[in-house]
Amino acid sequence: VVVIILIFLVTIGQVRIGIAVMFAAA
Repeated sequence: VVVIILIFLVTIGQVRIGIAVMFAAA
């Protein structure tokens, strides 16, 4: 269960970083 939570958090982090980069590039 812990591993699933860690993967979930990492995925959210990558998505937030991707969105931030898109806004910065735009």
